Amino acid sequence: MKIKGQKLETMKTAFTLVFNALGKEEVRRKFKLFGAQNAVWGIWNRASDDMLHDDNHPSFKHYPRIVPYNPTFDVYSEDTNDNHIETAILKILNDLLK
Repeated sequence: MKIKGQKLETMKTAFTLVFNALGKEEVRRKFKLFGAQNAVWGIWNRASDDMLHDDNHPSFKHYPRIVPYNPTFDVYSEDTNDNHIETAILKILNDLLK
């Protein structure tokens, strides 16, 4: 897996916060409704958006922040692409669903 170390730990923390806020049953419902790939990316996109946007972002008028703001986090650093991100979030999700 290409994503390791602190980047993976940051992703794991953010993904887990959103996962826990939704609840295991809601995540499973999203899997059934949208398919695994769309559900997983939906969770990650919410976590990523929370990290990348400060409290003045318009999205926080519609839903509360779950993940702390972290403007220095760059998931695409070190030649990371969407395939690497998907591998990491699927592993994180697999660990959470055990």
